[in-house]
Amino acid sequence: MEDLTVNQLQAEFEAQQFQQSQANIMDTMRGAAGGSGIAALAQSLSQQGQLASQKAAASIGAQESRN
Repeated sequence: MEDLTVNQLQAEFEAQQFQQSQANIMDTMRGAAGGSGIAALAQSLSQQGQLASQKAAASIGAQESRN
């Protein structure tokens, strides 16, 4: 039982990839969206980040349950 582990590296990698993707989107849209558009985009990306965090937590929870 002590050899069972949770793959947190995968969750960390996915989080890093998601953050980089969001940064790329912000850089791309900065010039085109304008002030209010960039605020709306930032809000949308924030919500997507929250969902990604919840997904990672659920994945870790599922692994713990299987263990």
